[in-house]
Amino acid sequence: MQLGRAPPVVLSTVTDAAAIKLIEDQGKRLGRSTQEIQHACDLARGPRDIVSVLARPASDHNYMLEFGEFVENSPALRALNELILFATKLSRSIFTVSVIDEFSF
Repeated sequence: MQLGRAPPVVLSTVTDAAAIKLIEDQGKRLGRSTQEIQHACDLARGPRDIVSVLARPASDHNYMLEFGEFVENSPALRALNELILFATKLSRSIFTVSVIDEFSF
C-alpha cells in the first residue's frame, strides 16, 4: 500500500527497545508461539507519536501468516488500519504507528 505522503520521522529510544523486550519476555513467560510474540512486537514497534491501544487480542488469529497478511486477515486490525489512514489523510497506516493490546497474550 502506498501512503499519501511520508510519515514524520520519530527516532526510537532505549525506552522503546525496553518496551518491546517486555512484550517479548511476557510472551515467552506465558508460553506463546514465536510467531504470536513477533506479531505483537511488530505491531508495537511503530513510532511512538501515535499509539493505538486495543482491548485484547482476538483468540482466532492465524500467527503463521506474514505480518501484512496477518493484519489484512484480522477484521479489527484491518478496520484500525482504515481508521488510521482516514484520520491521517493517508499519511500513516497501521504499519507506521504503534499498536498495543491492553491485555497482551
